[in-house]
Parts: sequence; structure tokens; C-alpha cells
Amino acid sequence: MLFEFYLESGVKLKNLDVPVTFILHRTDASSSLLQKLDKFSNRGLATSTPDQNFRYLFYHQNRLSLFKSNPDMAVQVERRRFTVQDYYKMAEAGILKPEDRVELINGEIIKMSPIKSQHAGHVTRLNTLLSKLIGDYAIVSIQNPVRIDNFSEPEPDIALLKPVSHFYIESHPGPKDVFLLIEVADSTLRYDQKVKLKLYAQAGIPEVWIVNLQARCVEVYRQPESGSYLEREIVNPDGVLRLAAFDLSFAASAVI
Repeated sequence: MLFEFYLESGVKLKNLDVPVTFILHRTDASSSLLQKLDKFSNRGLATSTPDQNFRYLFYHQNRLSLFKSNPDMAVQVERRRFTVQDYYKMAEAGILKPEDRVELINGEIIKMSPIKSQHAGHVTRLNTLLSKLIGDYAIVSIQNPVRIDNFSEPEPDIALLKPVSHFYIESHPGPKDVFLLIEVADSTLRYDQKVKLKLYAQAGIPEVWIVNLQARCVEVYRQPESGSYLEREIVNPDGVLRLAAFDLSFAASAVI
């Protein structure tokens, strides 16, 4: 048998063990993913036919991923990335619930960590501060989507956006609409530094701050080039933060 499923413990793919929480469903290339994935399922599905059209959707380490079997090598799987259109159709079909805290990153649906009081308080403080400093020169958007490309729609803690009359009701902002993105990071620090920061650099976001709650500092990144930032600055509580787009400076102690 090509796939053997072990619910609540893992999936065994011949000689390859892949731990998962549960299997969702199976679909084939001739039908819409969403027609088959009507609800979450905790039933294992298996096939003895190594058909390249069979696809498997499962949840693993806070990620919702879609895989397709490789008929040539049974111990390998091919990853298929979800598009933004897939993402919204899954919400419309009820696969993703309104109360689910998820975001689409590089074609994977990532479950976000619960918001603790320290995290929430820093976001509220930044919102209050930036709204006073910037006024009508920018829109301060809190934990709302930014459409990076067709495979990524993160929800940064704060986005400082170019002002538009419709306030982005007509469409989500894209990279060209962003002055600054801020991520407040505690348990998500490594993910923000390694995955989201690279995503933002690749999209050309001009400035990113990571409010590092563990080290009590603000990591400032500017000048995106070739998927990374050329300028990196660590600002401690006794330092000064500068908003490059507006050439405004203020004490970092107001943030961290």
C-alpha cells in the first residue's frame, strides 16, 4: 500500500515517517479541491494505486499543506502551494472558520500563536504612538492582511500604509502600498526572523521592525535587495528609533 495512515500519531509513507495531527481529505486532479474538502475529517484515507493525481491534505506543526504522490518514487511527495484564491475559497466553504487565526505564507496556511497580554499591549502602544506621530500622512493598519503575491498574504501586527481615500476597502494593500511593517515577536521570534523577514525582503518592503520581546530591543531592517536586507540595526530601550519614510525619530523606550 502506498500510504498508511496512523491517526493522532503520524503518517507512514513506506520508509518515511511524517508526524501529523490528522488527515483532512483526499482529492483528485479532475475535481475542485473545495468540492471534496467540504469539512475537516479525522478519517484516514489510503490508496494502493500510486496514481499521480491523488493528493493529500494534512495538518502538521501548525501548517496546512497539500501533497501529491510521486508515482516514480513512493517515498517522496510533491508539495503544491495554495494560492490566495484557494485560501479564500476554503474560508467560503467553511474549511477555515472565522475564529481560526491563520495566514497564508509561501503557499502554506500557517496557524498563528495565541495573542498574550504582553504582545497585545505592545501592539496597542505602537498603534497609539504611530497614529499620533503620523496623523493623516499614513494609515495605521493593525493585524490586517497585506497581499504580498499570489501565494502569500501575511497579517503583520502593524502596517504603516500609504493613505488612500477608500482605506483599502476595494482591495488589500500590496508591497508598493507599505511604508513600514512591524512584527511584535515573543514565541514567534525565530519564524519572524527567518521566514517572514525574507518574504518581506523579497517583496521589496522598504522597512521592517521586529519588536523582540525576548531581548527587549527593536530589530530594524532597511534596503531590501535579493531577498535580504542590507541594513540591520539593533535599537535598545535607551536608543532612538527612526521612521525612514518620514524622517521622524523618537525614543525607543516608548516601544520596548
